[in-house]
Amino acid sequence: MLQTQRVSGKNGELIKYWGSGYNPGLKIINNTLKKANFTSNQYNGSNGDWNFAIELFNVTGTEIGNNIIQGSIDLNYNRSGSGYDKSVWIHDNISDHNPINTREESGVIFEFETSNALVENNKFLNQGMGITFNIRTPNNNGGYNNPKPVGGYSATTNVTINNNLFYGYGTNTYGNCCASVGIQFLTEGDTKDGYVRNLTISNNTFANRT
Repeated sequence: MLQTQRVSGKNGELIKYWGSGYNPGLKIINNTLKKANFTSNQYNGSNGDWNFAIELFNVTGTEIGNNIIQGSIDLNYNRSGSGYDKSVWIHDNISDHNPINTREESGVIFEFETSNALVENNKFLNQGMGITFNIRTPNNNGGYNNPKPVGGYSATTNVTINNNLFYGYGTNTYGNCCASVGIQFLTEGDTKDGYVRNLTISNNTFANRT
């Protein structure tokens, strides 16, 4: 799937959740997804120009594996259940940007609640950030009537990030956030009340650009 033809702000997203609902057991495997580099000066994008190649909501039992991706994987409300022990398993992907973008693009963006997620054996190359957790204040449910977990609607629990390569990350310019980060937690809002439990980061390799 290629979406590189349209002008900035009109490029759309390659795989996109639309409307309300759930997609338990979704698999996105063995694809090539390429979206044009986005040009916004704002973090993640603005005015219709977003950096997402994949955007999903209410993620349960999802597998994203063996893909070649240019553009971010953006996942919202990630929880196990419905017979699945993981919210998402992201593995063996090559997430690259060619040419290198000077704006803030990420490999994976987790938004709101993330529990029982596994990210392993991926290559995050030539990006501003490898993995970012975009969290809000504890009572901000983002407009979804999901049950409130312990720690608030943006609680991060039982997440494992293993055996990934973060190479060539960093940007020349940045908007309202960060420029050169392998893994980060970003609180969107004035109250800095992040809740993180049982986070494991092990056996990864980090090498940023000069």
